[in-house]
Amino acid sequence: MFRDLAAGAGEELLLINNAAMLEPLGPIETLAAAAMSAHLQTSLTAPMILCGAFVRHAQRLPIAKRIVNVTSGLAVHSAPSMSLYCSSKAALNMLTRCIADEQRERPYPVFAYALDPGMTDTRMQTTARTRDAAEFPLQRFFAESFEQGKLQSPERVAAETLRLLEDDHPNGAVLRAYA
Repeated sequence: MFRDLAAGAGEELLLINNAAMLEPLGPIETLAAAAMSAHLQTSLTAPMILCGAFVRHAQRLPIAKRIVNVTSGLAVHSAPSMSLYCSSKAALNMLTRCIADEQRERPYPVFAYALDPGMTDTRMQTTARTRDAAEFPLQRFFAESFEQGKLQSPERVAAETLRLLEDDHPNGAVLRAYA
């Protein structure tokens, strides 16, 4: 896939890794191994594989090349019953920094960024705010954030992301698509 893109590349190549899972939610000791594995496959392993393939096929091209890994504030803040989500986002941030470190001395570096979209009105948010509060301690926080209008629309986040990508940023930076 990336080989074909690199062969026909124009002025820029951009990879956005936005796939992630919120579930399973619950204390770590209650989570099934298969559910943990599925979460990590989607939220961490797949972005790692895609980043590796992107860099492999694009690194020699003398054009702008960027990876944007969508992260979360929960990458740096722990939360009860969200150990997998927080951990996979933290690992994605570290992957972003490692790619930046590996690319620093390359003649045509790939730039990697983590993008924190802020609280956004998505299906993931709907899942979080409609969970049973007895099973998910942060349910009320997510529900109140929605009720108080604190969530951004996906369209607003997309527009801010495009604006951010017009500017230069240090390789490995965490970009924030909210005020």
